[in-house]
Amino acid sequence: MLRQKLLVLSTRITLDQILDLRQKFLLFQSEIYLRKQAAEINGKSILSLAWFFSHLRPGESFHIVAHGTDADRVISCSEKMFPVPKLALEAM
Repeated sequence: MLRQKLLVLSTRITLDQILDLRQKFLLFQSEIYLRKQAAEINGKSILSLAWFFSHLRPGESFHIVAHGTDADRVISCSEKMFPVPKLALEAM
């Protein structure tokens, strides 16, 4: 199953948070990708995650894409890590 969700980076992300995100993603069987415009990276690659978040600024949005049997769980976990601010929801 393929699932995707638009998320917003509310604050700068630290290296510890990137490592934590990767550890959580590794628990899933699904393929996980993060996408911002033309850039798409493997969500299970520490180097790709570090590069991706170094180019993302607070307030910018990105998509998470999960493909696999536990894709719904990937999206749910991601929503908890990157909650969409209320103001962003009202603007959508």
